[in-house]
Amino acid sequence: MLNKYLGRLESLVAQYCEASLGQFRGPEGESATFDDLIWYHIDPNSGRKTRFLCGRHGIKGKGRAGTRLGDALPPPYDGLIKVWIIETSNTGISASEKQARVSYARRLLSVMDGHLFEQTDSSFQMMNFGKGSTHRLPLFMRFCAAQGLMQSIELAQLVSRDRTGHARFENVQSKLPNMESVLALG
Repeated sequence: MLNKYLGRLESLVAQYCEASLGQFRGPEGESATFDDLIWYHIDPNSGRKTRFLCGRHGIKGKGRAGTRLGDALPPPYDGLIKVWIIETSNTGISASEKQARVSYARRLLSVMDGHLFEQTDSSFQMMNFGKGSTHRLPLFMRFCAAQGLMQSIELAQLVSRDRTGHARFENVQSKLPNMESVLALG
């Protein structure tokens, strides 16, 4: 492989292809393969079944929606999303958060121009992923950077609202007249 990033990606996907996917099922209920476009994760503790779409982002529907060959991500990113599903499923977060993290990664891989290693901070900003991307997408990007699939890029974090009440207190205080004005009126 001439490109070190693509070479690392192909070896990572090959490594995960050899692993046992006992917790994952394909759309027909059999053991999942890297060719399937829908994976179901069966939680070993609760038995809960979580559906993951593995194709391009934006394909909506239930059941077998998104299983056409035209719905697949371009290689080698079709394997990368499945690696991310495996990594995300091994975390202790809710099923909906796991699906959201995979969804943002799918969206990135669907709308980016060129390869993942060619992306820059400005190209990520131009994609405009919205509020949810500020904490979900950087997790995927850090994973890719740690695996050597791209250079490390930190997205600009949006300022979240103040949940302590200090901002409201300061806002009320700024509207009150200063003490000298009150004394002068008195």
